[in-house]
Amino acid sequence: MTENKIIFVANKKDASILKEYFSETDTKIITFDIEAHQELKKNGIEHLLLDNYFKKKDYELIDNITIKNTLNWHKEYQQSLLEFNELNIGNLIQPELELLILTNVRNLIGIERILEKENPDLIILSSLTKLAEEICFKKKIVMKDVIDETFKLKEDEIVIPFFKNTNIKLSKQKYLKIKKNLDLILEKFFKLNFEQKNHEKSILLLDFNVVFFEKLITEISLNFENLVLLNQRRPAIWNKESLNIIKKTNSKILTLEKFLSNEVKLEIQHNQKNVKENIEIFFNEPKLKEYFSHNGNSFWNAMKGKFMAIAMNRSSEMVYIDTLIKIIFEKFEFGKILEWADSAFEEKIIIHNARKNKIPIVILQHSIISQVQKYDKFIPFQPTIPSLNSKIAVYGETTKKFLLSKNVPENKILVTGSPRHDDFFKSTIKNYKNSILIATTSASSIYNSNGRDIKSYEKWEKSIEIILKSIKKYSDKKPIIKLHPSKEFYEIQSFIKKIDDSIPIYKDIKPNDLLNTCDLLIVTNVSTILLEAMILKKPTILISTQDQNTDEEIFVKNNATLYVQDLESIEKSIKKILTDIEFRNKLIKNADKLSLIHI
Repeated sequence: MTENKIIFVANKKDASILKEYFSETDTKIITFDIEAHQELKKNGIEHLLLDNYFKKKDYELIDNITIKNTLNWHKEYQQSLLEFNELNIGNLIQPELELLILTNVRNLIGIERILEKENPDLIILSSLTKLAEEICFKKKIVMKDVIDETFKLKEDEIVIPFFKNTNIKLSKQKYLKIKKNLDLILEKFFKLNFEQKNHEKSILLLDFNVVFFEKLITEISLNFENLVLLNQRRPAIWNKESLNIIKKTNSKILTLEKFLSNEVKLEIQHNQKNVKENIEIFFNEPKLKEYFSHNGNSFWNAMKGKFMAIAMNRSSEMVYIDTLIKIIFEKFEFGKILEWADSAFEEKIIIHNARKNKIPIVILQHSIISQVQKYDKFIPFQPTIPSLNSKIAVYGETTKKFLLSKNVPENKILVTGSPRHDDFFKSTIKNYKNSILIATTSASSIYNSNGRDIKSYEKWEKSIEIILKSIKKYSDKKPIIKLHPSKEFYEIQSFIKKIDDSIPIYKDIKPNDLLNTCDLLIVTNVSTILLEAMILKKPTILISTQDQNTDEEIFVKNNATLYVQDLESIEKSIKKILTDIEFRNKLIKNADKLSLIHI
């Protein structure tokens, strides 16, 4: 009797580790992510996709399990073991844990579905061993675990725009060390250090990109004697333009490291040690294995190592930031705090301390807010709902109405327009005929299971390929690529270079610098740049590459963009928008009405 064998290829590394088994007869190979799929496809190895085994209802099931686990895991047992000065590490790291839990839940349910359908005798695997071992034991399926001797927990990487189209990658640890030293040097060299004056006339800005918010920072500097920048994730000064803005507005740079005396350093190290010891006790709680499970199959052992590493590393940062922020708030008084990412780790710690010091906080809406109903459950991981003691400054009545529907009190919502987009409205409309801007994003997928489908990423790539061919076929315009500024789950840049390595690709650049030079914007999946193009009266095409209910978006419902759902319609849509002047003008008119309401 022929043995029914399956190989699980979880990622690109598995494709290398397991390759000696790919030639075995009567063996099905199943890939779990886009990179594994691409690697096998490149080498001509026949395989199946995990996507094909999911039932439609599985996507909502995966999302619901992920959200429940992410929001509640730290509340189930001894919360005090995860706390420091009323901060709970479980609350602080929700967004990054959500991604880890989502991956493991998706893979576990995928394995369950594969085994239901294929009923194998033997599974050959590597990265997924800990995830599959319990269910395989119950079903009496033999597992062949191919051990990766070179395994090393991958450090987070930071991508830094370096020169024109060039980016460099650094480990997060190296990047933060360089950033801290640079901030201290610049602060001292340019005498930008903060000296306290009237605290009511002092405002603290958290992690602002001064180039993007030049006008806002200029306006604030006219009304506040002390405009103070505290940037923990990116340097306040990184090029000549940012330096000139800070000098022109007489802004001050505040660095945590300036307050790190030897005595404080010892205090931090002592508290970090205690917190880590408590976390280790918590993570050895046997009940966690049962908590992180589905259908009696646990995914805890599969992610415990990385989960614990995140909690340990972030707990050290929590103690460090909290200790130094307390010193800063004791030394300096601020009339207000202005920020734009209150779901971010660093902001949560500062907001916690600001609340205790009764410092008012205003959150700026920094991007369009999706009003697709399926995203509502992911709001806790987004800077959408203002936290306690905070108000939110929104673009316009559309966002206000949305927040009211989510039970945000009206007195916590300020309709201010968007300072970042004021210059867009004041720009002279330039109808250049020489370029088409393609903004690529898969950002809508980052928190939900639909966006992790391999087919979605393939459709994303195929869409870009068709777009570029269609532009070449129907116009002499030059294509320009704008990557989404956030870190993507799957980088598309190398794929674009394979098609045409002469196409300019930008990432960290002001959108209006590119929009002002284009005649058309094509967006893959929803992004704020869509609204920005509408303000500048540029016609737009929105191409959906994922099953994300994009037809519910306000841009689509108001016919403000040419919405494309299938690959077959991309070419004819580009042709229409390039050749039908009346249609273009109608789109622009609809978009103009919408942008005035939205901002």
